[in-house]
Amino acid sequence: MSTISSATSATTSPHNTNHAAFAPEERSFQLRNGLVIRAKHWRSTGPEVTPRDCRRFLAFHGYLDNAGSFDPILLEQLGPEPVEILALDLAGHGTSDHRTSEDYALWRYIEDADQIVEQLGWQRHAIIGHSMGGAISTLYAGLFESRVTLCVLLDNMGPLTRSVEDQPQHLLEHIADKKNLLTKRSAFHPTVESACQARSQGGAYGIAPEFAELLMPRGLRPAEKTLEDGKTVIQGWTWSTDRLLTILLNHRMDWIHKGKLEVTSVPGKHSVHMENAPLVASKIIPWILAQDVGQVAKL
Repeated sequence: MSTISSATSATTSPHNTNHAAFAPEERSFQLRNGLVIRAKHWRSTGPEVTPRDCRRFLAFHGYLDNAGSFDPILLEQLGPEPVEILALDLAGHGTSDHRTSEDYALWRYIEDADQIVEQLGWQRHAIIGHSMGGAISTLYAGLFESRVTLCVLLDNMGPLTRSVEDQPQHLLEHIADKKNLLTKRSAFHPTVESACQARSQGGAYGIAPEFAELLMPRGLRPAEKTLEDGKTVIQGWTWSTDRLLTILLNHRMDWIHKGKLEVTSVPGKHSVHMENAPLVASKIIPWILAQDVGQVAKL
């Protein structure tokens, strides 16, 4: 069972009900530290098309996923209104650059997103996040309440937390894992199909191969492997995600005191937004369309 959480404030604003079909555009954003973040940008096309602030989304994907994870739900019925979605490849994921002098703490993704929104010139917008992207979304919304109109969280209700007493041991484990990573070989897959099969493993966190395939164009890079004879080299694929990334509900509902919170459960696994996009879209799209966001949202 997966959960969908949504929060917003409501006032009155007119609806624009005419828009044409749209297709994604590849975007690149260079940050002040030199890092390049890449994204897929969907925009309704047509004369004088301007989405409402609650229909202009910044989308954050989940851990080890990429912007392609939003493809299924964006291909579903998005309602009779103009819409704009910028789905990021978070740093170290997909086609975006890997960090070289910084770690992958959640707040760094928020700093990246802030610079991207500044480059876009967005004054107010909505956010949608899946899993780790949901954790990023809650932090982003809390820091930038004046610009966030509404927030949709897919199978997440904020970042993971640990007790103070556990922190020293957690830090020691992180240091050991980072040291061991130096001698650990990267995963190698001879074909895209075998990579899809590998990505489909993981129980509730696995993705059916046909949907895992949507992540592959941004999630793989060419690689080669030398066989045991020391001479034969075969070509294949490895994950494009930074390997450093691999070492990293209910009671939380009472923590949200600002705005209106709605929580909906749907049958499915962790990536149900990919595997059953029509079901998830049927839950969140009517809710989004019903919002008349004309003032600052509180989350």
